[in-house]
Amino acid sequence: MEIEQRYEKQQIHPTARSSDVIEPLSRIRIATQAPKSLKSERPDFSAGFCRLVDQTLRKKPMLRPLNFERIVAQFGND
Repeated sequence: MEIEQRYEKQQIHPTARSSDVIEPLSRIRIATQAPKSLKSERPDFSAGFCRLVDQTLRKKPMLRPLNFERIVAQFGND
């Protein structure tokens, strides 16, 4: 009986937290899933601004604006 109890106690380290399990899952989600559109979260923002923010949050760098000048130019056109 004593051996079984000791084994059960070793399953979870005393300093472990539930966030230790959740955090890696969150990192995977952040790395693989696209974020929600800003327009769906904040319909009061302009469509052009929401498109710009959504574009800067794209996972693939080649789909993001190249530099600040492009961001300003795109925002100025909307």
